Amino acid sequence: MERLFRKGLLSREKVSHAYVYRAEVNRMQMISRVIDDILQSFTTDSKDSYLLAFLDHAVESDTQALDMLEQMIKDKREAAAAKSGEGNG
Repeated sequence: MERLFRKGLLSREKVSHAYVYRAEVNRMQMISRVIDDILQSFTTDSKDSYLLAFLDHAVESDTQALDMLEQMIKDKREAAAAKSGEGNG
């Protein structure tokens, strides 16, 4: 638990003679950190190879994956456009 606390993944509060730990990141944030750490360890490859490998895996594991990825990309682009428009108004 101490290691996870030092990495910023947990917070803690001392209660009596013990610590009570709480998660500091949600599941999606944790997955994102793990993926980022993995990709950082393979710095010699381009981002294209990672994206293609991910896409191949998604297609092989679920026939609806392409539609889902397409919708997720659309949602992310819309959110990014809305966010960039907030500062321009």
